[in-house]
Amino acid sequence: RETLGNGIYKNLEDVYYGLISNESVAETLRINEYEFLENGQKINMDLSRLLPPLRSATRLYTQNGSSKLFILDSEFKRIIIWDKQKNKMIAQLTSAQFTDLRDFTVNEKEKKIYILDGRKVLSVKF
Repeated sequence: RETLGNGIYKNLEDVYYGLISNESVAETLRINEYEFLENGQKINMDLSRLLPPLRSATRLYTQNGSSKLFILDSEFKRIIIWDKQKNKMIAQLTSAQFTDLRDFTVNEKEKKIYILDGRKVLSVKF
């Protein structure tokens, strides 16, 4: 993981994602913005309308060429599925079983998410 400025950037198969937290804006409006570079093009994704607002992402997942970005938000015990091309939320997954979200991986072909919750591994269809 490479840190640049006040953002956290993660290289995922030639796709760069960053969580940008402008602290003065984030404190007042609770807005976080994701940006990504794919094939040299910068695209901003406005996640400010999510309820509850996304304040920090624990993990991100995508594949090069995929239209989906998966965001693990352990604070609010949810996984957000975002359409990168349409810049809108596809789904927000929550469950009473989500108690200690730590990590996840996605099998887009099978439409399954495998979640590490504490010491348990859960699977969720999307």
